[in-house]
Amino acid sequence: MNSAFPQLSRSALLGLAEAIASHRLRIPCQSITLSNYVPTSLLPTIQAELTVLHAEGMKVEHIAYMLKLLADERQHTQHHHDAIDLVWTGDEVLG
Repeated sequence: MNSAFPQLSRSALLGLAEAIASHRLRIPCQSITLSNYVPTSLLPTIQAELTVLHAEGMKVEHIAYMLKLLADERQHTQHHHDAIDLVWTGDEVLG
């Protein structure tokens, strides 16, 4: 499965989730409304995915929750990526 959702930034995922949860963005959505939350390059793909999820029976609350989970996972992954590893090799020995 090749979803466009992982291509969204954490802030875009959270903004989209909040817009859906608060019913500022209704699904199926208009491109002009969705463009407030999604980069233009991903607009058609995200719009299609949201429409398919909703048509297959996923409630808007579930879609918003899924997007928040993706954003949380993104934060968790970034936190681990940004962690600094300290390696201690011992005393230097002249050789």
